[in-house]
Amino acid sequence: MHPVLLISVLACMLLGGCRRGMTVTYSSSRVTSASTLVAGTFITSAGSWESRQGDIGTELRVDLSGNQMSWHVDVMTYMPDGSSSGGGTGSSISIPAGGGGWFVYVESPERLWLFNGTDTLLLQNASRGRTSLITAISAGKLVPEVGEVPAELISRLPENMKKFFPAPATGPARPSI
Repeated sequence: MHPVLLISVLACMLLGGCRRGMTVTYSSSRVTSASTLVAGTFITSAGSWESRQGDIGTELRVDLSGNQMSWHVDVMTYMPDGSSSGGGTGSSISIPAGGGGWFVYVESPERLWLFNGTDTLLLQNASRGRTSLITAISAGKLVPEVGEVPAELISRLPENMKKFFPAPATGPARPSI
């Protein structure tokens, strides 16, 4: 019961001002925290991040152990009756000794980019009931299945990785004559 309502009912009973029976009804809704798995965020530490968009909830957990960065993504669908269903997936990649340089870039809660700090870039797709992990750079080439790679992500990569991405256009296109 809500604390203010409880105090009011008890005060009324103790002071004798209530002579008839009373029914108190209140509704309880699920309390959700603010989304922490936000597009445009670079994650560089172990921890847990979550997002709730409509009836879909996504949670990312990142752990560090020695020279390994592991992650797990859970995607849940929340039903009107309060129940939920979903699943998750995860993996790990080697990171440099000392752990520096790796990151997870949140393009959206459904598209997470994982960089090991040296030469491996992965794309974790997670949506309603489907997850996939794609090695974005394979055999020295950008894999077409990854689609467009965010410019914010490319700018954060070391030079040896930037060479796999086309240079951004500079200035407006000039008309041909």
